[in-house]
Amino acid sequence: MQMNLFENIKIFIEIVDAGSFAQAAENLQIHRPAVTKALQQLEQESGVRLLQRTTRRLYLTPEGKSFIVAANRCSRADDLLESFAPDRPIRGQLRVDMPIAFARLLVIPHLSDFYQAHPEVEIVLSSSDVRRDMLRDGLDCLLRVGDLEDGDYVARSLGRWR
Repeated sequence: MQMNLFENIKIFIEIVDAGSFAQAAENLQIHRPAVTKALQQLEQESGVRLLQRTTRRLYLTPEGKSFIVAANRCSRADDLLESFAPDRPIRGQLRVDMPIAFARLLVIPHLSDFYQAHPEVEIVLSSSDVRRDMLRDGLDCLLRVGDLEDGDYVARSLGRWR
């Protein structure tokens, strides 16, 4: 199996989605000959013709129709693996609740620096001095001052608050 098989599969998916080699190349920001070569390598590797091409249209062959279904599954799996790569920037939404004074004095003043360092992270911050239920309230992180009242949670001391 070639090292760039996943890349060729992604290019094939883009060709099918875009409906043309030129549009696929533009969408992927690569040269058109690279798109053609990727399809040729994929057809050679699979041993079947995946697309019928005319000057005006592209048609999936019966094998191509089966292949695109499998290719989409493969691409999603590859995307999933890439999302956990250690060199990927962190991203996603983080729902956090903390005491009002803690948020106002220690967290909010530093949020802009955090967002500059991690632009793909969205923090949904709530501040409350009342007891919260993480599961019921859909929280990812709950910061509290004092002793842990509920033994169902995993807790870690972050420091001393005075």
